[in-house]
Amino acid sequence: MRGVSNQSGFTLLEIMLVVALVSVIAGFSTPLILRAQRQNDLDIASTSVVQSLRRAQILAQTAKADGDWGVYITNDQVVVFTGSSFAGRDVGYDEEIDLGNAISASGDQEFIFEKLTGFTSTGSATLSTDTDSQEISINEKGMLTY
Repeated sequence: MRGVSNQSGFTLLEIMLVVALVSVIAGFSTPLILRAQRQNDLDIASTSVVQSLRRAQILAQTAKADGDWGVYITNDQVVVFTGSSFAGRDVGYDEEIDLGNAISASGDQEFIFEKLTGFTSTGSATLSTDTDSQEISINEKGMLTY
């Protein structure tokens, strides 16, 4: 008489079903994760620009380096600088903040804050990814909306 064998394990069909299920879940979740990452990158870049604008205004109001302060925004970085223009700035005071590769900037690039008053001209800049955008506006008193 032969004994009944109690072999345990998974059949090929069970393994194929698990692989198919994992593939479907990954297929649906990957675009959501990528979109969330792009939104996070945009939020971080917007916060960096807003903080840079506020920093430049405060530095101008306190007359640090005895002059105007400004912010210059490009696609990959924000530069806080001293001087009446980005072209005529004192590069020794530059503070550069990286925005990341996925961000593009449009609108006004340069914002200058007057010494002591912190006043600036009205303007706005828009930061964008391939799916979302964030507009940052500033009025002549330096009030930001975003």
